[in-house]
Amino acid sequence: MSTPPVPFTPVPLTPDLFDKAATVCARAFFDDPMCVLWVPNEEVRLRKVAAFYRAVFRCAQGYSQTYSVPGTASGIAMWSPPGGPDWPLLNKLRSGMMFVPLMFGWRGYRHYRALIGLCERVHEQTMKEPHWYLDTLCTDPPMQGQGIATTLLQMVCQKADDAGQPCYLETLTERNVGFYAKRGFHVVWEGAYSGGPKLWTMRRDAQK
Repeated sequence: MSTPPVPFTPVPLTPDLFDKAATVCARAFFDDPMCVLWVPNEEVRLRKVAAFYRAVFRCAQGYSQTYSVPGTASGIAMWSPPGGPDWPLLNKLRSGMMFVPLMFGWRGYRHYRALIGLCERVHEQTMKEPHWYLDTLCTDPPMQGQGIATTLLQMVCQKADDAGQPCYLETLTERNVGFYAKRGFHVVWEGAYSGGPKLWTMRRDAQK
């Protein structure tokens, strides 16, 4: 029997919850192929990936739209709105975003740059019109299966529907492909860089 969804209304992630949200992301993505390549050592992976997401949240503040579960940050959804500017270089410097990946070591950093480069190229090639970009969606593992990710996803998907705009995302796990497919997304590209995991990119057209 499936667990009933946890009722809540997503709220913007506030700076006082950045640390908690970063830890939630690190736990949720602990076994993700991306994080395993970045930090193969399980003993330090949680700490280093949490430091990465902490810098991401600081860097994205004021530019991305990041939503969470009120008071707990047990689920996170970070979106870039249509036509939104790239995160400024000054933000990347102040937040440490440009330096945190160096903690991954040379091998991890090489995979980080290769994956980011591939994602950017495919994104630019496949999405020409204004759209919402889902940068991160995750739920703390003990809370998974309760509808949190679906609620977070639907909030901005509804905004996109109202504006007649598509949504776009990337994932490295086939299980996630199935999750997003059930929520209106379809695969627009799949492939990998040399030595890297398989990547799927997905699009959701506006629902009328």
